Amino acid sequence: MESFIFGDDNGELYAVNTQDGTLVWSVALGGAISSSPTLSVDGTLYVGAGAKLSAIDQVTQPILTLSKSATPVNPMPGDTVSYTLAYSNAGIDSAG
Repeated sequence: MESFIFGDDNGELYAVNTQDGTLVWSVALGGAISSSPTLSVDGTLYVGAGAKLSAIDQVTQPILTLSKSATPVNPMPGDTVSYTLAYSNAGIDSAG
C-alpha cells in the first residue's frame, strides 16, 4: 500500500492511502510542519516540526480500522436495535 505523507501547521503528520484516500496513520509532532517529510532508504521518515527533527519508523505505526454493524439491519419503530463495534490493528505487535 502506498501512502501520501504530509503535515499541517498544527504539527500533525498524516499518511493517506493513495488508492482510496483513507487515513493510514497520523502522529502529533508538537510544532508546525513547514517542510516536506523525507523517507530514507531504511524506511525511516524524517520531518522537521517547529524547532525539532523527528524520525518516525512507519512500520511501528498502528494501522487501526473500526467498523459498526446493527441488528436488525432495517429496524421498525419500537424494535430493539443492537450495535456492534469492532476494531483491528493490522500493524505489527509492537504498534500497540
